[in-house]
Amino acid sequence: MARLEDNGVPYFPLVTVWDRKIKLIEAKYKLEGAGCIVALMQAIYNEGYAMIWDDEAELLFSSEKGITLERLREIVDFAVAKEIFDRNMLEQHHVLTSHGIQKQWLAIVKSAHRKVTRIASEVCLLTDTELGIVPVPSKASDRSEKSGESAPIGAESTEDSTQSKVNQSTERDAPAREEQTSKGEEEDVKVLAQRVADFWIEQYHQATGIPIAPNPITFRSAANMVRTAGMHADVVIKAIQYYFEHWREFWFACSRDSWKGPTDTRRCEFSIQSLEKNLPEVFSRMASEPVRKGDWSTSSMKPEDYRISEEERKNNTGKLGAFVRSLGKRATMAAAN
Repeated sequence: MARLEDNGVPYFPLVTVWDRKIKLIEAKYKLEGAGCIVALMQAIYNEGYAMIWDDEAELLFSSEKGITLERLREIVDFAVAKEIFDRNMLEQHHVLTSHGIQKQWLAIVKSAHRKVTRIASEVCLLTDTELGIVPVPSKASDRSEKSGESAPIGAESTEDSTQSKVNQSTERDAPAREEQTSKGEEEDVKVLAQRVADFWIEQYHQATGIPIAPNPITFRSAANMVRTAGMHADVVIKAIQYYFEHWREFWFACSRDSWKGPTDTRRCEFSIQSLEKNLPEVFSRMASEPVRKGDWSTSSMKPEDYRISEEERKNNTGKLGAFVRSLGKRATMAAAN
């Protein structure tokens, strides 16, 4: 099959509770299985509504994600059997996609106010009603292209002259719409940050027995973490939960004088600001356990030795993708349902 048109989106939503399909994958292949599915979803949405899945794609994915080809194929086959990916698309066109993925992609591009986007007819799984304004190239449109016309067939096809006027109007309104979108995003940050801040306060109280009141510092760090996670508050909440469950494994969650001692003697020193600064490290840890080998309890290294460089931090931020693959399990499947 020819290369698919690049219609990638910068994000996809995550749900907070897995559906039965992903739970089965996680039950059979543990975190590796769920993480693999989310990584595949991330790769698909990065390209758009589908991606080519041939021998080369398998090899590259296996190398980049550190998973064997044999295990990768097992997980993909299991996912296909559970209808997370469409079997016909994979077997006939060597493409990974699903009805849910395409439906979710459509919702994302609509919310982003993108111009009309084409969906390759041979891989389109959406109905005319679901497509809305998204035109789907068909044999009829192929004939019109040969005759020098450009009139892709869609649920709301219009004449070229009408479409031209719509595009001109859209371009004139773009600055105002961008400003409105920016304000709307900032409002979203506030709402999501409040969720994250409330969760931090709750977890802190449960872990220490010390109640703390909402404050600007907590809210500001929560907002920054939401931005770091690409507006995925659920991802940040999962990271906070992981932080409190595994705090003895993070130097920045332990008091300096206790870090060098055995694991069970370490004392907590929780700080949302510290978590904010080291969030990529938590993501990295979650995405690829265990991150470090050996017995930490006998380590003679200083806390400074565990700090990551700025370059590593940037790389780990990229692993947010890995986390949005391994934790991101969630909305991906919301899309697949």
